[in-house]
Amino acid sequence: MKKRGKKAISKSKNKKGQEIFGLSFGMIFAVILIIFFVIIAFIVINQFLCTRDCAKSGIFFSELNNKVKDAFNSGDITSRYPIDLPSKVLAVCFANLTEDFKGTNKAIGDEIATYDTEDNLFLYAPKKTCCNFISYDIEHLDLAKITATENPYCIKLSKGRGALVVDMQNAEHLVSIEKE
Repeated sequence: MKKRGKKAISKSKNKKGQEIFGLSFGMIFAVILIIFFVIIAFIVINQFLCTRDCAKSGIFFSELNNKVKDAFNSGDITSRYPIDLPSKVLAVCFANLTEDFKGTNKAIGDEIATYDTEDNLFLYAPKKTCCNFISYDIEHLDLAKITATENPYCIKLSKGRGALVVDMQNAEHLVSIEKE
């Protein structure tokens, strides 16, 4: 009896088609899943931050509107109102879009000129924000007095923070806004 000269194939050798860069299919799949979950996590966190910024803007509009209504109903009052908005917002502007723009903020007026002419409060953010609403209509404002020298009348913010003064005198019929 002759022994055949064939060598036995070792089962421990890996086939080249089953591995890429020395990693098994399971490891490659796990790395792809980890990358996928990290990307999804960044997207979800970004959406939460956008929701927070929209909520801050909405709260600002609502509280300022209530502050102006309270001043209008109570008469003689001067009160400070703190502003806390997203850091992308550089200014809070009051503007009469039916009048010509004048003063130091004329360039801002040109940018907000496309918004609804019934609105009188605008958030100036040159970078795109998550929220679609950046203008609002505040009732009982003396817009003619506020925008007498500057249209739009802007209150500059530092990292989304600042303050304004809500002023209502008994002799006046409407509420005015001033810089602090």
